[in-house]
Amino acid sequence: MRQTDLWRMMAVCAITLVMLLSGPAARGDYRALNEKGNKALAEDKADEALKYYKDAEVEKPKQPVLDYNIGTALYKQNKYPEAVQRYTRALNTDDPKFQADAYYNSGNALFRAQQYAEAINAYKKSLEINAEDSDAKYNLELARVKLKEQAQKQDKQQNQQNNQDKQDQQKQDQQQQDQQQNPQDQQDQQKQQEQQQQQSQQEQQKNGQQQQDQQEGEQEQQQQKDEQQSGDQNQEQQQQQQKASRGQQQKMSKQDAERILNAINSDEKQLQKQLTRFKVGTSNAGRSGKDW
Repeated sequence: MRQTDLWRMMAVCAITLVMLLSGPAARGDYRALNEKGNKALAEDKADEALKYYKDAEVEKPKQPVLDYNIGTALYKQNKYPEAVQRYTRALNTDDPKFQADAYYNSGNALFRAQQYAEAINAYKKSLEINAEDSDAKYNLELARVKLKEQAQKQDKQQNQQNNQDKQDQQKQDQQQQDQQQNPQDQQDQQKQQEQQQQQSQQEQQKNGQQQQDQQEGEQEQQQQKDEQQSGDQNQEQQQQQQKASRGQQQKMSKQDAERILNAINSDEKQLQKQLTRFKVGTSNAGRSGKDW
């Protein structure tokens, strides 16, 4: 077999395979995929159901029933804004009941998203089509209650915010006023600090003077004590000297007496000389007033 024939055969097989895969059997019926999605959704398998629905959408785009079911699967996944978009697209139908259900489910998704005003409008449109829908009536009243509570909560939050803003403004005004008064306050504070420093210095000087006076008093007392001790010592020395002098005087007096006795036989002139020396010696012996 030639190489060109081989390539031609492979090309034919590839084209045939593509045709087989692109046929109805390979693609699958969108209704069958939709049913599989409904079954998965009934079993609370929202992810699996969404996959089937989107596969069916590839087969049959812009089908209101698929938009409606995709919206329900998204609602089960708590993806409320996306669900509302799908329910809104599902309204593109001539079936009034289907439209009423799409409005009703859209209202439920808006209610879950806490968009109560929009939910009220959706329920009203559902009731315009099906006035006997008791669930839509109940949800409408519940949405009204929630809207009122939401408004009251917002008013309360707004009042709190206004009060907070007012307090912040008052605080800011007070700070500005304090800043304007600060120069005078700073001067007063500085003056007070200077007075405190002066008082502290005066107290330190006073304490220093007291310490100095105390030291001088102690020194004076010590000096007096030293002088007293010195006087006592001098007095003791004088007493000792006087005692020694009296001893010497006594000794000298005895010697002079012996001399006088020995000189009795001497002449008068020699005796007078001895007496004169004795008087001089006695005069220098001290001021006790005593003679031996």
